[in-house]
Amino acid sequence: PRSTMDEKAGHNDSERREIGGEAAWTLSSAKPGNGVEQLRDDNFETFWQSDGAQPHLINIQFYKKMRIKELQLFCDFKKDESYTPNKVYISWSIE
Repeated sequence: PRSTMDEKAGHNDSERREIGGEAAWTLSSAKPGNGVEQLRDDNFETFWQSDGAQPHLINIQFYKKMRIKELQLFCDFKKDESYTPNKVYISWSIE
């Protein structure tokens, strides 16, 4: 059975809603079969894998102004130590 990030983190689904479907997602690069769909599918066996020079970027552009209270990012060093980031930068703008 598949586990979701919320279940692993011990969060109650009734307290939040997933809004990623209300945005356009783009990646700086991706290997075939390891793109946005795999990044967002809630399956810990699939993942995004970049295929280009650094920096590796995920751009999430919402169609309307959104209030974001929480952002979850799952990294598993034991599964893939060579691709697990050691630094993550988050930036946003209101335009």
